[in-house]
Amino acid sequence: MALALYFCLCPTHAGADVWTYLDADNSGKWYYDKESLSGTRTGIIVFWVKVVYTKEKLRELIDEEKKKGTYKKSYDSWNYDMFNYACECDKLTCGLQSSIAYSSKGGVVHTYSAAPITEKWEKTRTGSVLDKLVNDICKTKQ
Repeated sequence: MALALYFCLCPTHAGADVWTYLDADNSGKWYYDKESLSGTRTGIIVFWVKVVYTKEKLRELIDEEKKKGTYKKSYDSWNYDMFNYACECDKLTCGLQSSIAYSSKGGVVHTYSAAPITEKWEKTRTGSVLDKLVNDICKTKQ
């Protein structure tokens, strides 16, 4: 079941060079995949974002996993995450649909899937890299 979920959630081009650089922040360098950008008849857009973490952010993430008691030795090779977001442009709200953490060699470290409950979607943090991306995407989709 987990393997089937992985193949459903993982972009088929995870290792391919389809990523467009967006910006950098304290977490690391942000990219998005223009080819993954899709819309629905309901006004929801879906896209993939990749964050290549700084060493400091990786230490912070691993420390959080240790505090939660969910740390695994494989997390020591954690390098970047890919996030699948869905957003409603009319409301400028977004929800994380899934994420996949990868090692520096491209192996999957862990995965996460969220329930697609639009009522729990939130506005992105003003001025964040994700906020800038969502605003740009939604402007071009109108």
